[in-house]
Amino acid sequence: MKKTIKGGVYGTIGFILSPLSWWNDLLVNIPLAYVFAFPFGFISEKLFLPMIILGYWITNIVGFMLMHHGVSDLLSKETEKYTKKEMVKDILISIGTSEKRSFCHSLGGGNPGFKAKNKL
Repeated sequence: MKKTIKGGVYGTIGFILSPLSWWNDLLVNIPLAYVFAFPFGFISEKLFLPMIILGYWITNIVGFMLMHHGVSDLLSKETEKYTKKEMVKDILISIGTSEKRSFCHSLGGGNPGFKAKNKL
């Protein structure tokens, strides 16, 4: 029962942080990225924007990782140790998923009337 609750909490927090919800950028990820970048702005104004972008990517990656672990906890019966190799794999998958989503969106994939032949 404890594992199910933990998985549900991880999955919910992961969904809130992930780019799968349409509202999360404005209400969650951009404010968190701003808080992340704020101290770097005191060091140099030139660091502020890159750190906002980095903070935004970090929130998306952490969101995907938490969703993955939440669903794994909900579906698996035995407890497995989380290794460094699995963490690296999860980070790479999360980055790949975010990149794919960004690329499709840049081609107009978010538009319901999207026609790839006109955009390329």
